[in-house]
Amino acid sequence: MLSQLGSVYLSGRIPYHNCRSYIETHFDTIFVMHHPYEEMAERLLVLGQIKKVGADVLGMRDSMSLHSTIEFAQSLLVHDDDALYKMPASLAHALSNPVVRQLTARAPDEMPPGRAVSTALDELASFTIVGPRRRPETILHAIAEIIECDPMGLPDFPKFRTVGSLARALKRSRVVDALLERDLELYDHVASAFKKLAQFSARKGIIAGATRQPWRTAVLTEGDWTGDGR
Repeated sequence: MLSQLGSVYLSGRIPYHNCRSYIETHFDTIFVMHHPYEEMAERLLVLGQIKKVGADVLGMRDSMSLHSTIEFAQSLLVHDDDALYKMPASLAHALSNPVVRQLTARAPDEMPPGRAVSTALDELASFTIVGPRRRPETILHAIAEIIECDPMGLPDFPKFRTVGSLARALKRSRVVDALLERDLELYDHVASAFKKLAQFSARKGIIAGATRQPWRTAVLTEGDWTGDGR
């Protein structure tokens, strides 16, 4: 069906595995990864505001499946200090490892399969740009090189003031550590490869990620891009 359309916009929890063949044939794929605690914090803050903006933005299926998660997120917004320690076990399925799940699962509600981190890294190896969101200037330079434009003309990544404080609270509480285990492992691989890329680029006297081939070479050959299957 996608191949019959002249323009495609997809948003939401899209299982990459189901669209991989079409995407790899028609697009350069850019993967910018939030630190998992910041990703979790941002998701909870957005869900906590759903009643203000209207649940229709989620769609009927997600509104129903995320109902308990939305209620929990709203409890965080009223500064309930104990709320983090009261997270119902039922929320684990909805919140656990969202990035690894999106890269490897075949359905939005499916849990990551065995060797999910290795599978996710295999997927990333086919992407054009991979990097951490904490380095927006580098990511934007790489994107600008691909689309042949001035990086100064690209919008910066949005920053939300309360995300950092909630992310730190999540990390201190340790209540979501088990929910983010695979995402944290994947992020470590991405950050490690990115760091090695920056060192490689510094030796060569270029901006990290500013050209496509050095980016791919550094990530795929210098980076630890295989995972350990946990």
